[in-house]
Amino acid sequence: MQPFWVEHPGLSKRLADLGAMIDEMQAESRRRYNRRLDIAVLPEVAVTGEAGLKTPRRAVPLRGEFSEKFG
Repeated sequence: MQPFWVEHPGLSKRLADLGAMIDEMQAESRRRYNRRLDIAVLPEVAVTGEAGLKTPRRAVPLRGEFSEKFG
């Protein structure tokens, strides 16, 4: 479990952190099951931080840095 309700570090840092988490999931899947990761499930607030009144101000376009990292 990873808390996402901490101070938001900015989009680039958050995407880098999420990418590292997914890479670790992939590595663990290889170690434990000798196969690739089928799916990584992230909460809806993984990119923008905690849901609430500030969420719309943190919205990010799907095209650009977000889709480059998760595409």
